[in-house]
Amino acid sequence: LVRRLAGTDIVGHRSKPMVRFVGRCFSHTICCSPAVQRAHVDLAGRASAAKSSTIVNGAYAPDNKRDHQARTRFRNDLGIPADAFVFCHVGRMMGNGPGTGLDTEPKAQDILLKSFGRAFKGQGAKRLILVGGGRLLPVAQSLADSLGIRNQVHFLGIQPEPWPALHAADAFFFPSRHEGMPNALVEAALCDLPALASDIPEIRSISPGDAWLL
Repeated sequence: LVRRLAGTDIVGHRSKPMVRFVGRCFSHTICCSPAVQRAHVDLAGRASAAKSSTIVNGAYAPDNKRDHQARTRFRNDLGIPADAFVFCHVGRMMGNGPGTGLDTEPKAQDILLKSFGRAFKGQGAKRLILVGGGRLLPVAQSLADSLGIRNQVHFLGIQPEPWPALHAADAFFFPSRHEGMPNALVEAALCDLPALASDIPEIRSISPGDAWLL
């Protein structure tokens, strides 16, 4: 049996002894980034290093030339003004285990919405697009309502591809609490988007420098 680990939060809502016990059932563990492998070894012990390896996530790179007509149509469909500055975020809203909420969600949409509201509430020319769904989507929408920014935030739910939203954006906002190797951030970079992201090891290790503000 071989397993793949996709995040540094190896335990999540489970107990450490149980996670360690289950880990013994696997002949090998594939980690999606060096940070994930370090987290796995920290939990399972040094002996586990010989039974684990890192295969870094790749990112699909289609023809990412910006289609300005498609960008305009996408914005028009959402009612976004032509002169608006648009932030985009891509991330699931599944929750981090039973009974958990946005305050423990790895993608940190609570921080995303509160930060946007603090900076841009009431500024109709500033918009935020969220791509992604899950059981916490209604919670995120309610939070946007309570912050008074619901008319500036566009919840697109689950989408087949992120590219239309990324091409319609001016910047990418990614305040994750923890990651594996964040494909969404790499895909935003492939679209030439400047990014504002959390300063965590999983993101710091792939930052290209001045293009991203951590």
